[in-house]
Amino acid sequence: MGTWQEGEQSWRKLKVAFPSHIHTHCRQQVFYIDNRGLIRRHDYTSEPFGESAKAAHYSSDHRQFGGLVIPTRRVHPRKADGRPRRHPILIWIDVADVVTTPGNR
Repeated sequence: MGTWQEGEQSWRKLKVAFPSHIHTHCRQQVFYIDNRGLIRRHDYTSEPFGESAKAAHYSSDHRQFGGLVIPTRRVHPRKADGRPRRHPILIWIDVADVVTTPGNR
């Protein structure tokens, strides 16, 4: 699906169409992957809220916890041209620590 320029970075785009038997908030989604193979952005329209609920979901500061890679996340409204609106931030998730229990490994 091509590439996307985000500042000085170039990310590969992957468009995914989920079949109806998979429960998701949006059938058509676009993932943006950096040169290390990490998802850096995820675009979708939150279909339960309507066509105007377009989001650009950013992942950054990927850190490892017990072998799992967990990013910081920010979700912004998305403009018609694909660029994010920097304000308001719709979702803000910072992960400081991940605790696992012996039974869940």
